[in-house]
Amino acid sequence: MNNKLVKKDKEQNIDLFWKSRDFKPWEKSTDWYWIFWIVTFSFILILIYFYNDYIFSTLVFLIALISVLGHRKDPPITEYRINERSIVIKNGKEEIPFERIESFNIDIEEGYIFINKKDKYKKLIVIPFETTHNITVIDKILSSKIKKDETLDIPFLEKIFNRMLGF
Repeated sequence: MNNKLVKKDKEQNIDLFWKSRDFKPWEKSTDWYWIFWIVTFSFILILIYFYNDYIFSTLVFLIALISVLGHRKDPPITEYRINERSIVIKNGKEEIPFERIESFNIDIEEGYIFINKKDKYKKLIVIPFETTHNITVIDKILSSKIKKDETLDIPFLEKIFNRMLGF
């Protein structure tokens, strides 16, 4: 994986970019898969036995199958960029101007940058970074542009999915 962190600071031009995985991969053991499928089939049997709901039980099976197959491959690598006016994420597909950002926080232990937007929908954006990146440069640039909020953290449901279930 190519982890580049480049900073050009000539004539007040800022161009800082890095590449990181969309989420941190979690190695699942065979026991995890056994437990996952036992719980899934138990739920399906309850749906069929008590509710005679074959359609929803088929949907539960398909969702479980797609989830397991989708999370077996490595997460994609995405480029993130901070320039003079905005933060660019998803390889240039989304650009967030600093005027639309309310605050930010950096969690060094977990390896995430939290961006709190002023928008009504999709307020919190979580940007991952690798531990090899020089995060002090990113912190210094973002602190000069927007307010830092120490209370921003990973949402509760995302913590459950990441830590307990491994998704």
